[in-house]
Amino acid sequence: NFCAATNRYTEAEKYYQRALEIRKRLAAKDPAYYEGVLTASYNNLASFYSNTGRYRQAEECQLKALEIRERLYKENPSAYADKLALSMVNLALTYTNAYRYEEAQTYYLKALEIYEKLAQENPDAYEFELATNYHNLGLLYDNWDKLKESQTYYNKALIIREKLMKKEPYTYGAAASETYNNLGCLYLNGNNYPSAEKYLKRAEKIREWYAERTPVYKGVLATTYQNLASLYRRQLDYDKSEEYYLKSLKIKEELVKKEPAAYEGNYAMTCFNLSILYYDAKRYAEAEQYCRKSIEIRERLAKKEYSVYGVVLAQSYHSLANTYYKEGRYDEAEEYYRKAIALREDLVKTNASVKRSLAYSYRYLAETLEKLERNEEAPEYYRKAEEQDPTVK
Repeated sequence: NFCAATNRYTEAEKYYQRALEIRKRLAAKDPAYYEGVLTASYNNLASFYSNTGRYRQAEECQLKALEIRERLYKENPSAYADKLALSMVNLALTYTNAYRYEEAQTYYLKALEIYEKLAQENPDAYEFELATNYHNLGLLYDNWDKLKESQTYYNKALIIREKLMKKEPYTYGAAASETYNNLGCLYLNGNNYPSAEKYLKRAEKIREWYAERTPVYKGVLATTYQNLASLYRRQLDYDKSEEYYLKSLKIKEELVKKEPAAYEGNYAMTCFNLSILYYDAKRYAEAEQYCRKSIEIRERLAKKEYSVYGVVLAQSYHSLANTYYKEGRYDEAEEYYRKAIALREDLVKTNASVKRSLAYSYRYLAETLEKLERNEEAPEYYRKAEEQDPTVK
């Protein structure tokens, strides 16, 4: 665990594997005593694989742990029901991270059936876990664009979490703020701005309280600030949006100094979002400044994790090109549209969701070439845009 926490991944994997092999041998000799700890080794290794994006290997380990716990559950249901449910939740989380939503749903619902029964029998012991499972289902359906189902499960989680928070604010407030934040984002994406603001402001109040007392909560507070900034930008309240983006950015600047590997990507995202705000507000010099900050970080991160950061780097290139176009700096706009196109042409080979973005880059490059009076070059890019997505105009 120490090696994994300090990013020494090769060593971490080696030690997890060693522990697993030892426990396998012990479990073969004395299954009654060692099978329980063997499942813990499978789960530790699975968490490591999941955290490093190796979801197939994580799935293999979790299925082995699940197989053992299903057998132990049949032998002694009261002793292993919660452990079986936890294995199902872990597997569902892996499927969610791997975008295998149907399989994630299957295991979340299986776990839910167990947790609902346990919470009915012993609410003090299991209501919190039940609420967590409701919340996770809400998040799954949110990612899956099943917004009605997402809202249903977030609200189920909130009923329990609010009740627990009233009893023990410090213990359960953080979990309630998580559901408030996610519900706020759900309503934001559904263009229900009054409800979005209501829930995001509740999350803000709780998270500010926590962050004042425990600095570890500053990261989630910055996330809520950013979500409020997005809300106010959509409502064209640029002053309030800027206020919240800058609040978020201030916290992330502190965090990135302490843990750059953990927070640089998120910091770059806030810089990018702030640049979009300034672009919308026609403050192009500031839009360029923050977009360039996002590019500087994303170029470096894309060298390490291309599939993740290549997509957002292309967004930054395209956005900077838009800014130059608005300022009449067409040569520079062309340069950055071509950079975005080069990335998107490569990314679209393995990620079909990039097609529409690529179509926009082609179309805007064509318009830029016309501004540069290179009209003979433009039709090629209009045609390419049409091929990628005919609806882009």
